[in-house]
Order: sequence, then C-alpha cells, then structure tokens
Amino acid sequence: MGNNGNNNANNTTTVNNTSPCAEGTADCPCRAGDMCDAGLVCDTGKCVGMTASGLTVSSADARACDLMLEEQSARVLSATGGDDVEVAHRRRAPRVAISFASKSDAPIAAGAVVLQSTGDAGGFAITSSTCYGADGAAIDGAQVTLE
Repeated sequence: MGNNGNNNANNTTTVNNTSPCAEGTADCPCRAGDMCDAGLVCDTGKCVGMTASGLTVSSADARACDLMLEEQSARVLSATGGDDVEVAHRRRAPRVAISFASKSDAPIAAGAVVLQSTGDAGGFAITSSTCYGADGAAIDGAQVTLE
C-alpha cells in the first residue's frame, strides 16, 4: 500500500507523481484549516496567488453603482471599499454582482472599491454596469472600469 502521494512526516505532497510540493506554498495543497503562506489564498484546496484590482467610475456625479462581472480564468474572492464607500457583493459562479455607494454626497474615488481575485484582472470582465447620481437617477454613459 502506498501513501497516496502524501508524506505527513514533513507536510509535503507529490503532485501527479512529480517532485514534492510543500503544503501551503504556491500551486500546492492548502494546509489544515485552508491555510497558505503569506500572499496566497486557499482556493478549491490549492494555494494560489491573489491579485487586487481597483474599480474606477467615469462620472464624478456618480454616488452609487451596480455591476455584473463574469469570471473566465480568474475567481473573484471579495470586493471591499475604503472608509468612504459601502460595498456588497454576491458570487454565483461564473457571475459576481457588486453594488457600491458613497457614504456621503461625494464622488467615488478611483480605487476606492477593490476586488481580490485569483489570477489577474484579465481573468474576469465587467458585463454590465449602471451608476446613479445623488438623486437616485441612472447616469447615462457612466462607466465602471478595472484599474
């Protein structure tokens, strides 16, 4: 009987019967509790790099925006905002809905909303977006883009 590719004595695993792969390191299995080395995140049992991508709103009149992303080769893990922006997101692969709003009557600064993802920003696309002014009306032509 073999060890099924695991070597628990030194927390290494052989991947596809190749060289040992230290658990918690890049492109290797996660450690217990879905833990990985600094700068990595456990995604479907494997430690992968994480990328931060900021969002930019084209209209200074925008106070809130809704957008839909479609994941391709990357997976969106979270969406966060700074002190001046409230953010909510819901992921249902391969789509991610994101809504964000200014906490005051001020424009949404470039990069105030940040997406954390596996892979790079080219691995997902904004498929639709709508932004709203202080009066709650949709702003024609307002765009949300990835930095």
